[in-house]
Amino acid sequence: MADVHFKKHLIHQATVQRKTEAASDTGELIATWATNGTIYCRFVQKSERVAQPGTGFMMAESCRLLCNAGEDVIEEDRITSIILRSDSSSVDAGPFTIEELVQRNTTAGYHLSMGLERVE
Repeated sequence: MADVHFKKHLIHQATVQRKTEAASDTGELIATWATNGTIYCRFVQKSERVAQPGTGFMMAESCRLLCNAGEDVIEEDRITSIILRSDSSSVDAGPFTIEELVQRNTTAGYHLSMGLERVE
């Protein structure tokens, strides 16, 4: 379990949604997203210049979400409604798919690191 020092860095809260099936108006089963819970986390956005062959450079954004190990999150989930815990202001509504879910071991304990991709 992560130590107190790591928990101090979890300044955001995010909603985890899991794919389920529900009946449509016609009775047909369709895929839908249902809230699976909320997690305390740290949302990190990075912009970097990426070389594009023949065209120069472009700016690419990458997003990561860090949270305590043991949270009920799987790669098939998606992340929405990321807010700042201190004042509940919106940081990013998402949704994001989880492209990578890695358990990180550090000297301070362990946590989950998620690579996110924005759903367009």
